[in-house]
Amino acid sequence: MIHIITLFYISSILNGEKYQGKIMSDSKQELLAKKAELEERLERIQNDMKAGLDADWEEQATQLENRDVLMEIARVTEEELQKIKVALQEAE
Repeated sequence: MIHIITLFYISSILNGEKYQGKIMSDSKQELLAKKAELEERLERIQNDMKAGLDADWEEQATQLENRDVLMEIARVTEEELQKIKVALQEAE
């Protein structure tokens, strides 16, 4: 239910509609929480990507494959974070 209200809120902001009252307040709090969660996720990904490679060749291959996945997760996370930032800006 929380996600439906949040999506409704983001959608309404992006469509230029503004809603007052409890839904807006609750949704803003949810957006702020989600923003913090996404920022933390990005920080963990960046820290993981900064870590050096293992000395073992097989482990390096696995780490490099994982790095590709992490890069895509980071890209999607950044896109979602940007949408939330826009919605929060519009809410003010």
